[in-house]
Amino acid sequence: MSGNLTRIFTSSQAGSAQKDYGRGLVPLLSSISISLAVCVVECVLFCVLRSRFKGIYQPRAYKVPPRLQVREEDYGSGWVYWVWRCSLEEVYEWSGPDAYFFLRYLLLCLFICAACGVSIMPVLIGINSVGGSAQGLDTLSWSNIVFSSPRFYLAHLILSICLTVALCIVFRRELDFYVKRRHCCLLDPGHVSKASARTILVQNLPSDITEVKLKSVFETFPHGVKRIWLNRNYRELCKLQTQRDRVFKRLESAQTRLICKALKATKRTKSASKEDVGLITTKEEFPVSGMLWKSYLPESSRPTHRLLQMKLLWLIWFPKVDTLSWCKAELEKLSLQIETLQQKPASFPLDGHSSGASAFIEFHSQVSAHMACQSTIFPTPAPNPPSIEVNPRGIIWSNLSLTEGVQLIRRGVSNLATTLLIVGWAFPVGFIGVISQLHYMAQLFPFLGWLNQMPSSLVETASGILPSISLSLLLATVPKLFQYLAILRGHATMVQVQLDVQCSMFIFLFIQVFLVITVSAGITSLIHQLFTHPTVFPKLLAENLPKASNFFFAYIVIQSLSTFGNSLLQPTTLLMQLLPNGLFQQTPRDKFTQFVQYPTIEWGSVYPVYTNLAVISIIYSIISPLMVIFSTAAFAFIFFSFKYRLLLCLVTKHESNGLLYPYAIFQLFTGLYTMQFCLIGLFLLHTTESKLSLWYSTTMFFTFLLTILYHLHLYTQVKPLLTYLPISYSQETPQTTPNRNPTIPKDPRDIFDGIETEFSNLTNEQQEHLIEQSYYHRAIRAKRPCLWIPHDPLGIADDEINDIRHNFPHIQISSQNVQISLDGSITFTSTPPDYDPSLEMEL
Repeated sequence: MSGNLTRIFTSSQAGSAQKDYGRGLVPLLSSISISLAVCVVECVLFCVLRSRFKGIYQPRAYKVPPRLQVREEDYGSGWVYWVWRCSLEEVYEWSGPDAYFFLRYLLLCLFICAACGVSIMPVLIGINSVGGSAQGLDTLSWSNIVFSSPRFYLAHLILSICLTVALCIVFRRELDFYVKRRHCCLLDPGHVSKASARTILVQNLPSDITEVKLKSVFETFPHGVKRIWLNRNYRELCKLQTQRDRVFKRLESAQTRLICKALKATKRTKSASKEDVGLITTKEEFPVSGMLWKSYLPESSRPTHRLLQMKLLWLIWFPKVDTLSWCKAELEKLSLQIETLQQKPASFPLDGHSSGASAFIEFHSQVSAHMACQSTIFPTPAPNPPSIEVNPRGIIWSNLSLTEGVQLIRRGVSNLATTLLIVGWAFPVGFIGVISQLHYMAQLFPFLGWLNQMPSSLVETASGILPSISLSLLLATVPKLFQYLAILRGHATMVQVQLDVQCSMFIFLFIQVFLVITVSAGITSLIHQLFTHPTVFPKLLAENLPKASNFFFAYIVIQSLSTFGNSLLQPTTLLMQLLPNGLFQQTPRDKFTQFVQYPTIEWGSVYPVYTNLAVISIIYSIISPLMVIFSTAAFAFIFFSFKYRLLLCLVTKHESNGLLYPYAIFQLFTGLYTMQFCLIGLFLLHTTESKLSLWYSTTMFFTFLLTILYHLHLYTQVKPLLTYLPISYSQETPQTTPNRNPTIPKDPRDIFDGIETEFSNLTNEQQEHLIEQSYYHRAIRAKRPCLWIPHDPLGIADDEINDIRHNFPHIQISSQNVQISLDGSITFTSTPPDYDPSLEMEL
């Protein structure tokens, strides 16, 4: 086996192929042409379909609660100009701090690349292009500098030091700005009035803790404690609610199907005798029957299903039951059990065992909450410090009361899985880097000789575009895996999960997209000469690894154009919209949920993608300065597409008030470190030709150390200010930020008309009641669901409502605000009767 490999790698074909390795202009132009053509098609389709599918391309004009809506007349047909002229302050006003800081981050990356393109690229391209024998795009990179002229590297050294100093200054200014803006946001009167601004989560409490003991501990802080919620073990209640939800959905679906079958049968026989009387509003008296469906359908048409029963240990039985009858009886029983348990919340044991209990504590003062989070509360060490800014919608209830031992095990398993994920993904990603050299591989491996029979332009095009597309598809599933691992790690809030995902995703992308691709793209060209002359490895590394930049040219172009086109057209969402509604929308509730469902974004998996692009741009700004031109154009496209979507489509799922922004800036230091480390190595490779190279590498090494020291100093100074408010703010009058909830005239077609979805518009009594309920476990807060079936012209819905109201008092049912026509089309004019507007409120 080893003999065959040696024969392959030392063949003359490998040597001839090595000569062609540097060419990359044709594949790059092919990649740009194909990507641009696809992007143009997507943009044309978007412009044509935008006004027709407003639910996809303008959902924030009408599909969201009023506090999230954008005034439609603000942009109209001139949407391009409107998006272009919208300032970041207006983005903050409409979309919140997270959207604002992300767009500012894209502008920061755009500014860095553009500045490098203006200051660094003209100088280095002029130096790189003189004297070498490289081909294609490599004539403009480090690879083209001849080794006998190390004086040419002086410009690279000076510019790399200038770039390091400039970026350190920019990062410091941005972090200072972030701290001031975040504190201004936290001190805004609208934010201070929210319960989450004054509420902390304390975990790993002693098992004998009580509300009285906990209050005595935290009463030492100014203004004292307002409320305490001790988390209890509601596992039994949660199981019952899960069963009820499953039965409820089955019953609602079965009732709707029964009505649809009757309407179809009536349509076929033309025997419908009743007229459509419109929507039902209220009806107190119904005649007792429940059998009206028999006038239109045979007994066999009634919905049935099978139950899983264990008669004996070795015998599984699946008896068939009538779905409507069984579900009604089961739903009645479960609702009665749940409501009985909900009336006695104090009877449940405290959640967790030794050092596993947890509690939410609301203070009268916001600063007191921040002081409590920064204090040492108990003499025993706790693995989880108190958490501030805990929004009830972002709590992971299952992770609240994990003991220290369980957390240690879960973190170990999660870290191991993360490591295996990074290592395991290196093999397919490395293969993608190898296939970026198809022309070379066809000459190196005889069994790929059929590629030589194909037109060279086709092979070069495939080499340019296939690896980039394959890499994007391969990385598409990674964010969900990291989010699952972050939850497994034991984080109690979704904001903490997003911060964890941001860190893990960046490490993953940097290793896979940069390191693995760089090595795998260059290693094929080194194999032949390593077999024949192993001692020249350092020199070959310097010559060939910079050429991996050819792959990243294509990758950045495809990434930016695909992001721009896909963000506008949203082909997956469009395809789902064009599919028949009956495939996914069987009940009025399904149809309502699909109608009001608006796209959300989780920033933890978004930041690392573009941080990695910025890091790659910083690394290659000296080695291959042409990269910054592609990066500048890429970030411009990405900025516009995200600005459009954040204004008109996307809503932040879990608002962190910009907490991910500073960590993304700190991750940009990775680009500086890698650039400096590579330059140290590249300078050292030429110490035999000139002592100047040793001086250059020494200077760069000291620059590397100073950058690390500055990074640590900056992080130490800024870290306490990223999350918490200084105590001095308790004596100051806060500055106001733009109003995030501007008043918008109500649309008469608005399905939320008459439903209050803004917390600040509630009365004081309503606000206090809502806050008091919000931090209880969802098992205690869950209300009795209401079956929502469509009113039909045959009266079957009336008959079902009558049957349930008379025979099942613990089941709620209504056909209010929804109807179904003879052709089976379901329409609704408002929300379901059991719709909870507090789910859309920021508390």
